[in-house]
Amino acid sequence: MYEQIVYCNANVGEAFLQIELAGTSYCDGTYSIRRERSGYHVFEFIESGSGTIVLDGREFHPEEGDVYLLKQDEPHWYYSSGDRPWVKHFINVRGALADHLIAAYALPGGLFPNCRVSACFETIFSLLRGGASSNQSLLPIAFHELVSAIAASRAKSETSDAEKIKLFLDEHIRQPVQLADLSRLIFKSPSQVNRLFKREYGQSPYHYLAQRRLSNASMLLQNTNMSIRQIALELQFADEHYFSNAFKRFAGLSPSRFRKESGGIGKTVFEQREDFTGEENSGK
Repeated sequence: MYEQIVYCNANVGEAFLQIELAGTSYCDGTYSIRRERSGYHVFEFIESGSGTIVLDGREFHPEEGDVYLLKQDEPHWYYSSGDRPWVKHFINVRGALADHLIAAYALPGGLFPNCRVSACFETIFSLLRGGASSNQSLLPIAFHELVSAIAASRAKSETSDAEKIKLFLDEHIRQPVQLADLSRLIFKSPSQVNRLFKREYGQSPYHYLAQRRLSNASMLLQNTNMSIRQIALELQFADEHYFSNAFKRFAGLSPSRFRKESGGIGKTVFEQREDFTGEENSGK
């Protein structure tokens, strides 16, 4: 492999924004970097190829069009695949401005998929080629544009992740679903799963799934001869008693009374009440 260095700063003094190193890596199967501690933030944009990042026990696989951020002082390991080696552009940066912007935009270390920021890298590289000292006023602006573009891409990605979660829940109404399943689905922590889903849909994944299951239960009560116990088990409730209590909060009627008052098979589907609030239970 070889690297084309655009800029290298040997000055280790403090600065508002200091680019330590920038350039392009043309990797091969031997490319592997492991750092227990880094003195700077690493921004890398994948032009082509694929590889792996291991960060805080999580594994990511950046490929064409992706960006990843390795934050200062976070242990990390990243390496290129052998059959499809990376071509990637990198900027190693530190300083008060870098710290502030990463914190202000709440950027976590890790992968940002489909983050088309090649123009931002080109702008920064062009300024660095012209001499960092002569572009001190422009580099902070260009770096800010890079960070804000990554943040905007992340927001779009999280909307897409919320949609993935919703689709998964819709497809697994009658199968067991754990928060860990959703976390693995989008490669985010359980707390991130709850936060981004609630931001997009106004409720937690658990409450969304509970409402979908109870709405489905109302259809089964009206249109089938399944027993209440069968319906409870079919929809992954812990037991008939828990299902009956949850359904009463949802519909205002017990399952048996709802079936009786709706006339059983052939009636229209019951519309869920908007004021339903559920309680989490190990039966989901």
